[in-house]
Amino acid sequence: MVPPSQYNIISAVASSAVALGMVLGPLVGGAINDSGDWRWAFLLNLPAGVVGLSIITFSLPRNFPRHCEEKNKIDISLLSKIDFLGALLLLAGTVLLIAALSEGQVRYAWNSAIIITFFVLSGVLWIIFLLWQWYSSNRCSKIQPMFPWRFLRNRAWLGVLVGSFLAGASGTVAFIEIPQRFQIVNGSSPLNAGIRLLPFAVGSPFGISVPTVMSKFGYPFIACLSIGAAFQLVGFSLLSTVPTTFNIWPGQYGYSFIAGFGSGASIGSQYIMAPLVVDAEDKNVAVGTVIQFRMLGGALGIAVANTVLNSHVLSRLTPILGSHVSTLLNEPSSIGLAPPALRDQIRTVFGEAYNLQMRAMIGFSAAQIISIMLVWKKKQIKIEKEATARVNEPHITQGDSQ
Repeated sequence: MVPPSQYNIISAVASSAVALGMVLGPLVGGAINDSGDWRWAFLLNLPAGVVGLSIITFSLPRNFPRHCEEKNKIDISLLSKIDFLGALLLLAGTVLLIAALSEGQVRYAWNSAIIITFFVLSGVLWIIFLLWQWYSSNRCSKIQPMFPWRFLRNRAWLGVLVGSFLAGASGTVAFIEIPQRFQIVNGSSPLNAGIRLLPFAVGSPFGISVPTVMSKFGYPFIACLSIGAAFQLVGFSLLSTVPTTFNIWPGQYGYSFIAGFGSGASIGSQYIMAPLVVDAEDKNVAVGTVIQFRMLGGALGIAVANTVLNSHVLSRLTPILGSHVSTLLNEPSSIGLAPPALRDQIRTVFGEAYNLQMRAMIGFSAAQIISIMLVWKKKQIKIEKEATARVNEPHITQGDSQ
C-alpha cells in the first residue's frame, strides 16, 4: 500500500492505534468484568469488527491492489490459491499442543493417555503441515502456501520469524498474568487490576515507536531488536523479584513499564522488517506470517505460564488443601472464603508462582539472541532513504538472504 521509504510513517500511525487499544483495553475489560457480565469482553469484538470491516470495504478501491488495471473485476478464482488445508493443519496442531500443556498436571497427569495422545497428534499434524508446505511450494503451483519453503533459505526472514514468536510469548503472558496477579495476590478488582496494568500497556507503544524514530537517523533494525531484547530481559528479571505480600509494592510499576517498552520495541521492529527482507512477491505472505507466529508464540507462552503456575501451586498447596487445590485453580476467587491465616499463605504461594512465570519469560527474552544472530549481516538491514524509486524491490541484496 505504501513504498518502503514510508514504512516508518505507517508504523507511527499504527503505533498510535495500538497505543489507544492497549490503554483502553484493560480499562474496558476490567469494567466489563466488574459489571459481572464477562461475556461482553468477547461479544464487544463483534460490533468493533463490523465497524472495522465497513471502513475497509468503503475506503479501499475495488479489486485492490489491481484497481488501476483496465480489467479490475474481482477474480473469484483467487480463492483457489488460499491454503485452506495448511490453515486447518496449523490450527489443529496448535490447539492440541496448547490443550496438552494447559491441562497437564491440572485435570490429567502428564503420563495420562489423553495428554500423551494430544502431544502425539499435535506432532503428527505439525509434520504433515510442514510436508504440505513443502509440496505446495515445490509441486503445487496453484496454491499460495502459508509458509513458502523458500523462506527457509532466507536467514534474515527466519530471524524475524523466530523473534516474533518469542516476543509474542513474553508480551502476551505479561498482558494476561500481570492483572491476574493483582487480583489474586493483592485482592484488586478487575477494573483496578486493569488500571494497574497501564504501565506495561503504555510502555509497549512507546517501544513500538523505537524503530520508527531510530530509522529516521539511519540506525539498522538489529539495534532496535537488541534494545527490545535487553529491556525485556531487565524488565522480566525485575518482575520475577516482586514481593509476594498482599500490599502492592509500587516499584513493580516501573518494572512493568521497562518490560512493556522492550516488548513493543521488538514487535515493532519485526513488523516493519517483515516486508523488507523478502522478495516483492512474498511481502503480503511475510507480514501475515509474522503476525500469525506472534499469536502462536503468545498462545504457547500462556500455556507454558499456566503450566508453571499450576505445577507450583499443586506442589505447595496439595499437602495443605488436598483435593481442594483443583477447585482453587479453577476458581481463584474462592481464596476470599479461606480463613485469614490460610488466605495469606495461599496468596504467597500464588505470588511465588507468578514470579516463576516471569522467570520463564526471562528465558523467552534471552532466546531472542537467536533472532538477532540470524538477522545480523555485514550490510545491516535498514530503511534506505533512496528506496522510494524502488518500491517493488527488496532492500537487501539476494546474497544477503542466503
